[in-house]
Amino acid sequence: MKAKNSVFVACLPPLIWLMYAFVEEDYYVCAKLGPPDAALAMANTTAQREAVKKEFTQAKTTSQLIAWGLVLGIVILSTIFVTIYRLCLPIDPKLLGKYAYEEYEADKAVALFNEKVKPLAEQQAQDLIDGLFETYKDKDPEEQLAIVEEQLKKLFPRHAGVLTGSVRSYPSGSRQVSPAIASKKTEAGNTIELRPMMS
Repeated sequence: MKAKNSVFVACLPPLIWLMYAFVEEDYYVCAKLGPPDAALAMANTTAQREAVKKEFTQAKTTSQLIAWGLVLGIVILSTIFVTIYRLCLPIDPKLLGKYAYEEYEADKAVALFNEKVKPLAEQQAQDLIDGLFETYKDKDPEEQLAIVEEQLKKLFPRHAGVLTGSVRSYPSGSRQVSPAIASKKTEAGNTIELRPMMS
């Protein structure tokens, strides 16, 4: 059913363009007779000019007829196709089979997992921010904000504007970190260390 719908939808744009081209008349007239100015320029007498104008008028009428013929043909063919398809279409079974059961189970498991992930991520983010501000609580507000911002840029490169960076960076040798924050002093000043979670 989906494949047939895709084929039908794919055929619509060219058919619509064809109908538009014939309704506009100019495409058909130009393809059949060429530019009207050139044809009139070749006519030497008044009778010839009138004949050229009549020929172009007939071509425009033919273009309109083709356009309406396309519309009528598409409507008739679509009606026949839908009628035959509905007559031959098997009735959808009401009893769910093994595949439907597995698909429903997978959808439900993913939905429940997503519900669990959000509060856990929110709690870890809250602990992380609280730990950062607690670590630098002795700094003045502006310096505290600048240091915390710099640490967050290192932890979340993608959100800091680094397009090629990862969403979440981890210390080398660890894929998970706890929100517990420990500060240590180096010669360059205060830095932050993320402690790996212990199982």
